[in-house]
Amino acid sequence: MARVSVKAVQQRSTLQSWEDVDQALRQYGELTLEIEALEAEYTRRINQLREELEAKAGPLVQTRNQLAKEMEQFVRHRWDELDGRSRQLTHGEVGLRRATSIVIRKVADTLAALKERGLHHCINVKETPNKDVMAQLTDEELKAVGARRKIEDVFWFDWNRESVSKSA
Repeated sequence: MARVSVKAVQQRSTLQSWEDVDQALRQYGELTLEIEALEAEYTRRINQLREELEAKAGPLVQTRNQLAKEMEQFVRHRWDELDGRSRQLTHGEVGLRRATSIVIRKVADTLAALKERGLHHCINVKETPNKDVMAQLTDEELKAVGARRKIEDVFWFDWNRESVSKSA
């Protein structure tokens, strides 16, 4: 059985009896089974299309990647012939772009060193209220910090897959 929770709605129900509710559960289950079958079929089709794409495009992608590597090797070997950092050709442009990155050996050590040197602006900190811990506070404490405890009855239901499968 799959338990389902539903947000409260403000409209009146068309169901008049427990038998109506039971039939709604059956119908819900039948619809779910039908949706699952459709999703499975389309997933199968998508996977088949992905395989076809890989078979057709795979060799093209490999050739394209090899061409990119060969162009890079050529340009790096003859960088002194570039006009600055690039060279315009008939079918496009090639070049070398300066890229800078920060390499951190051990994050914990780097964080400690940044804190030790007062470089707190170099540290990302995301502060969020811890609701699990806040749940232990009293209602007065919650109110004092601009929060409140919200208690509600959330509707849920389980539909019986075996029962619905047999009736379908």
